[in-house]
Amino acid sequence: MELRTELEKVLKEMKKIEGVRGAIIANKEGLLVASFLPAGLDARLLAALAATIAKVSVMTTKELGMGSFSYTIVKASNGYYVCFPIDTEMVLACLLEKDVNLGLVLVRMEEGIKELIKVLRSV
Repeated sequence: MELRTELEKVLKEMKKIEGVRGAIIANKEGLLVASFLPAGLDARLLAALAATIAKVSVMTTKELGMGSFSYTIVKASNGYYVCFPIDTEMVLACLLEKDVNLGLVLVRMEEGIKELIKVLRSV
């Protein structure tokens, strides 16, 4: 099967997590690979932003000697935007509702990332 199709299958499972409004997978250059988002949001723009956030987060953790980058959380008045590295080539970004159980979602997202890595390694 095609890589994009396999990645979208994993995203569909993430869509079932309570509090998840949308998600995108982008490559490290910020190009969109796969997504599901609420109407009116530009997936290509969010992919570019996710790659930028991940790149800056990697540089920051390296400069501070904090070890490897795990995820970045952007908290806003109406929710969260969380960016996770999938591997060295891709990033997952998720839009979360403001009243989400953040700890539970982070655990479930990390499980999803393991599935995404399996898909990427099987190609």
